[in-house]
Amino acid sequence: MFSYWLISAMPFTSEQRIKMLHEDSVVVRLVCQLEHLRRKHYYGCIYCGTDIINSSNLISMSTDSPFFVNPNGNTFETITAYSVCNTRSSDAEPTEKDSWFPGYAWTFLVCWRCNSHLGWKFIAVSSSTSPSVFYGVRRSAVSVTTPGQRRDDDVTLWDWQQSGD
Repeated sequence: MFSYWLISAMPFTSEQRIKMLHEDSVVVRLVCQLEHLRRKHYYGCIYCGTDIINSSNLISMSTDSPFFVNPNGNTFETITAYSVCNTRSSDAEPTEKDSWFPGYAWTFLVCWRCNSHLGWKFIAVSSSTSPSVFYGVRRSAVSVTTPGQRRDDDVTLWDWQQSGD
C-alpha cells in the first residue's frame, strides 16, 4: 500500500505513474520511486511550461497535510519551496488575514510568462521567524518536467531568476 500512496503523493508525470502502477513487484516500484527522487526534476507552469520550482528547493512547512482551504471553501493542494523562479508577486500589500501559516503574510504569485495564478508568496512578519520567505504553489498549477524537457529560454531564466521576484 505504501508504494501506491507514494505514487499518488510524489511528483511523477502521468506516464511514470502508469508505468509504476503496472509493476507487480512492490520492491521494483519502490526502487523506481527512489531513483526518481535522486534525479533532479522541475515543476513547470501547467499553462505555458515555464520552469517554476527546482525539486532541490522543496521544503515542508506543514506537518499535517498539503491541503488548505480558503475562506470561500476552495481547497488547494500546495507544494512549498524556499525558492522559485520565473514568477512575480502581485502588487498588493501582503496580508496576514486568513494566512494558512501563522506568523506569515501572503500575496499572490503568478507566472511571469503567462500571468497565471500559481500560488502565494509567504513573508514572515517577524524578523525572528524562519524562513523569512517561502512559496506555496498550487499543485494543480504545475506539472513535473525533467531537464531534457525544458525549453532553452527557460534554462537561461532559471540561472538568473532564482529569487521569485
